[in-house]
Amino acid sequence: MTPAFGGRFMPRQVVGTTPDGRILAAIDVVDGSLVGIRQHRLAPGARAAFLARAKTAAGLPHPHLVALHDAGLVGAWGWIAMDLPLGESLAEVLSRDGRLPPAGAARLCLQLLDPLHHWHAQGLAHGDVTAANIVLEDGPGPVRLRLGPLAMPGAATSAHSDAEARRADLRAVGGVLHACLLGLARPVVSPRLPTGVQDLLARALAPGEGFAEAHAMAEALRPLARAEGPPGPAPLLARRARATARADRPAGPRMLAGWRAVAPAGRAGVFGAC
Repeated sequence: MTPAFGGRFMPRQVVGTTPDGRILAAIDVVDGSLVGIRQHRLAPGARAAFLARAKTAAGLPHPHLVALHDAGLVGAWGWIAMDLPLGESLAEVLSRDGRLPPAGAARLCLQLLDPLHHWHAQGLAHGDVTAANIVLEDGPGPVRLRLGPLAMPGAATSAHSDAEARRADLRAVGGVLHACLLGLARPVVSPRLPTGVQDLLARALAPGEGFAEAHAMAEALRPLARAEGPPGPAPLLARRARATARADRPAGPRMLAGWRAVAPAGRAGVFGAC
């Protein structure tokens, strides 16, 4: 049986859904590792631009982004093959354990802003920065951001859409900060937060205003990150993720439900149509 994606990745089961597609666990028949395949429907005429963005993204590895290994097309759908890192998502941790302290939330967001700055400088936008896409890896590893659809106006058709795509990513980081500070379903304004933190959060979420560049948002967050508080979020929360994983990890084939074997880093992709 020929692998369905790029002649290389054999899908096994659906492990998640997105607003415009789904995420599959798949086996890389080259080395037997388990990877994630994100599929999404492309707009008419977007096929070439999608593949161009995928090629650019594959050449921009970052320790806080999952690695992109390959990309291609199946009919009207685009797909990307990426690591499936072991650990809980930030959304799972916040749903179970509640909020983070302000310093820890700021440190987590700084780990997101660095790869976004890296991508934005090359004309790419992520397009799906959410708590569900942030993985707190098992062990002392970093926070890692799963890849977005690569169909946003990243290699943009105009300067306006390019700037708006960057702002949308940064507002999304503001949404992550909001979730860390106030929980997943809290109002933006809360008397429990210090005034300076409320002001920063309001600016981060301001539509059409707020932060235009990732480095500016990072500069605003650094004083909060340097404040007294628990250790950085990755070691702090990964310990919880590791304990949960060991207690709940299924055996045998059910590992495909989300537990991974991370593919080797730096592997080149084919980037061809199926």
